[in-house]
Amino acid sequence: MKRIISMALIVIMVMSLVACSGEGVGDYQGVSTAIDVEGEITSTEQIENESEGSMEDVSTEEITTEEIALEDLFVSDWKEGEKNAIGNTSWNLNSLNYVTEQGDWVYYFVNDELCKEDSEGNKYVLASQVRGKDIQIIGDWIYFYNLRENVISKIKTDGSEWITGYSCLKFFATEKGIVYVTTKQASASTYDLEITFCDLNFENNKILISGSKISNDWTPAVDFIGVFGGRLYLSCYGYYNKGYSTYSYGFKTLYYIDFENGKAIKLENVDVDRWVMKDANYVMVDNYIYLYITRTGSNGTVIRKLDAVNEKEIEIMSSSFPYRVYGIGKITNGSYGSVDSWVIATNEGIFQTDEFRTTCGLVGFSITEDVAYDIALTQNYIYYYVSPLVSGTGDFSKEALYRIGYYGDDWEYIGIYNSYGG
Repeated sequence: MKRIISMALIVIMVMSLVACSGEGVGDYQGVSTAIDVEGEITSTEQIENESEGSMEDVSTEEITTEEIALEDLFVSDWKEGEKNAIGNTSWNLNSLNYVTEQGDWVYYFVNDELCKEDSEGNKYVLASQVRGKDIQIIGDWIYFYNLRENVISKIKTDGSEWITGYSCLKFFATEKGIVYVTTKQASASTYDLEITFCDLNFENNKILISGSKISNDWTPAVDFIGVFGGRLYLSCYGYYNKGYSTYSYGFKTLYYIDFENGKAIKLENVDVDRWVMKDANYVMVDNYIYLYITRTGSNGTVIRKLDAVNEKEIEIMSSSFPYRVYGIGKITNGSYGSVDSWVIATNEGIFQTDEFRTTCGLVGFSITEDVAYDIALTQNYIYYYVSPLVSGTGDFSKEALYRIGYYGDDWEYIGIYNSYGG
């Protein structure tokens, strides 16, 4: 039921919001309280008549209350044409998965807070004491995996509403709805890996993939690869850890989910042994899927390219890349001051380059010598963090988040990201 709010209180609330949204850096609390006020207010406005030195009634007017929902006071961050079709890019979700953007705003987790920041550098805190990953944004809602509760959650972009969804392993949000992964016990010794589709309000569930019958000794996994042509591509598999970075597989499959027909369809003509495996990282650009795997005990990285629509593997300039790759993102269509190039985080720093090369290092230029474990690309910055996995400190409780411009300018320390639920 819509809340009844007096016009006088609305004026006060709007003035408060304007005051809070100034240009400085500060906590942004949003419209967060439920107010129920009923009745009528009679207002007499008086001004001082300077010439006569007296108070004169200018107007006496009865102001009646109107029914206005709190959501009518909400102001979107995005303008027409800026609303995301997918919640985050495939390279961000498969690399640094706690940074996303929409329009002129960037949203990220840091210091146990969910923050947003505009293009002028004004930062607002939407929620405190929260840890999340897989952050995605569609329109007025931020979707994320809540590490404290192991559920999908969504929060409005002004911090005013928080809604909890389903318990799951991971999820992917698009303007069509949400695809999420769960497991269900099938028998005393097996369970099913289920992939379900629901709308953006966590309603109207439809199971798309089920019946895998995985042994209880195996670990299920799903990697969301990316979206093209109304299809979400993903890999599904079950694995068993045989030792240091050595795995045995119970099954391997590649699917795409057709949002138009609401079906999951298997890619029958792709060699899954080359394209589905643990620790594989994917980047999808248009209809092409890129896979990169850093070899165990080596500085080399395998790079592969697949035409997903025609289910055909394509030869690229190099089948091996002479660096350990920690994160890859693609810059296309002249975005970010460059044309059709890659940003690559390696054991030698972060580079921007036109192509993968096997000789003479990277063709391009060095953005920073910082060794970043993962990266996320936004319109103006590369976000990255330096992890104990790279630095060798062994302290996994804290991970430092930084950002830098695409030409090595505007470097900034952002804060501490903790990926553990706690």
